[in-house]
Parts: sequence; C-alpha cells; structure tokens
Amino acid sequence: MMVPIFPPLVVWMAVIFAASTSALSGANTSRVVGPILRWLFPQISEAEIETAHFVVRKAAHFAEYAILAFFA
Repeated sequence: MMVPIFPPLVVWMAVIFAASTSALSGANTSRVVGPILRWLFPQISEAEIETAHFVVRKAAHFAEYAILAFFA
C-alpha cells in the first residue's frame, strides 16, 4: 500500500489556512508578543508594544507568503 506524499506546497498551504483562524489573531498573539517584549525591554511603552506587535505580525505574513512563493 502506498502512502500519499503531499508536496511541500500543499502542506504549506494547509499551514497558512490553519494560521488564518482566530487562534492566531492579533488578540491572541498579543498575549505572547507583549510579555516577551516586556521581559526583553522593561521600559517599553504600551504604544511601542503595539507597534512592535504590528511589525511582527506583518513580518510573519511576509515570511509565510515568501515561503509559499518559494515552494511554488
């Protein structure tokens, strides 16, 4: 019996689909990014945390679609 092997492109598309759910929404990822930034930079302001969170999320979007382009 042959086991189906999915090409990396299809697997990565599934990862993107899963990451598009509310589990990785801005509200949920801020619970991770905020404490890490406060630990690394104790004097960071709330506005700086929001800006950094925005940049991290946009960089993640860029990276996930760059990987998709690589596989395509």
